Amino acid sequence: MAETKKAILKKKILIVEDDEDIRNLVLFNLDMTGEYELLSADNGEDALVLAKNHIPSLVILDVMLPGIDGFEVCRQLKANSTTRKIPVVMLTARSDDNDVVKGFELGVEDYLRKPFSSMKILLARVSNILQRHEADSSKITLGELELNPLNYSVTAAGEAVDLSYSEFKILQLLMENPGVAYTREAMMTVIKAGKNIPVNKALRSIDVQVLSLRKKLGKCGKYIQTVRSAGYMIQIEQ
Repeated sequence: MAETKKAILKKKILIVEDDEDIRNLVLFNLDMTGEYELLSADNGEDALVLAKNHIPSLVILDVMLPGIDGFEVCRQLKANSTTRKIPVVMLTARSDDNDVVKGFELGVEDYLRKPFSSMKILLARVSNILQRHEADSSKITLGELELNPLNYSVTAAGEAVDLSYSEFKILQLLMENPGVAYTREAMMTVIKAGKNIPVNKALRSIDVQVLSLRKKLGKCGKYIQTVRSAGYMIQIEQ
């Protein structure tokens, strides 16, 4: 059971490279980490099909490909609502900086030049990009509020906000379900998860926590609305 669960959690990486030796080198080194499920293609057309069918966490894409080149593959990935958020790392054997500029204009995340000076650089960049995008995908945004449950950070109108654990959990609950009213009991249940807090004390403190939360969020505090006989909810006023 443990092995099956580990396999499911592996992030998919699609390697698109027509040079078989380079493709196998990249596949081998990524496979040696034991962290990824790997897909590969030697042309742009197959790469687009694989990307749309499997939605990889990352695409490593060669510029020079038979048929449609890497730039066109990237353009089509970014134009499709299903694949546009997939980060792309482009590989190039050319020294022309115009290629690099063109790639970044298309939304490429990073560039690596061939031949590789060290596979450790590729592995490190892949790891960093995946971690960064995992954090970004976890962010919850509502109006000018942004909450990241991975690092317990909150920004309101672009400014970082320092919240207590209870305030953060209340805000997270509300932002995950905008327009839904939550009772004080429901909020207490979320706050108490994993914490040894007396029930009566938690209930009494909800209103105090919400009041403090509104103040700390500044103008975004108005998003949190009191629902008579129900509790609280969050939504942007129309």
